[in-house]
Amino acid sequence: MDITLEQAEQFSKKMFPLYEFMDLKIEQMSDGVFRARVPFIDNNMNHIKTMAAPIQWAIAEMLGGLVWFVSQASDKHVPIMKSMSIDFIKSASTDIIAETFFTTTDIIKMKDSLNKHDRYDFELKAEIKDMHGTVVSKTVGIYAIRRL
Repeated sequence: MDITLEQAEQFSKKMFPLYEFMDLKIEQMSDGVFRARVPFIDNNMNHIKTMAAPIQWAIAEMLGGLVWFVSQASDKHVPIMKSMSIDFIKSASTDIIAETFFTTTDIIKMKDSLNKHDRYDFELKAEIKDMHGTVVSKTVGIYAIRRL
């Protein structure tokens, strides 16, 4: 999609004010790589001064919407979160970065399914790392694309 990182970030924050609260930054949405960051600030900390679990979940979940947004698969369909599992591995006391991959081949499969079946389900695995490159959590999200 012909949209800048800044435009995607502004749109996301306007549509979901939680991302503004988190101070979400979209860092990449090209070449099959989708990556976002949230800073280690008071809004994102839990009671023991580490990155809060809901923040980790939210940054990973938004990647599915970003994939949909960038794919330009259809203006007659919307993405829906069906489920997401998250494994918390280590505490984070730095900014966190969530990253997933969704290739051009994946986008073609999505578009073909929407054309043939008017629906598409897909899975996104994401890793969330701290600023030292340590994996702090992993997610598996199941998304459904359905007609409006």
